[in-house]
Amino acid sequence: MGAVEWLAERFNVPLEYEEESPEIAARRRGEDRKRELMALTAAFYHPRAGESPLARAHATTSRSGASRGRWPSASSSATRPTSTP
Repeated sequence: MGAVEWLAERFNVPLEYEEESPEIAARRRGEDRKRELMALTAAFYHPRAGESPLARAHATTSRSGASRGRWPSASSSATRPTSTP
């Protein structure tokens, strides 16, 4: 007995089941499989994401404030954008 059936029985709520067409059932299985593959892919790549050079560079720039539009040091005025009147 699943959770829905258990709750329906406990609170005396009648359940009605609908027939599902083969096309809808096949589409649902395909969507379920896609979600399963996405979860497996995320589980595989998540621990590796922080190990990449790009992730380390992002962590460095986000700590310096550059990713929020601030510049790391005041002495780097040559690299700052200038506004034109």
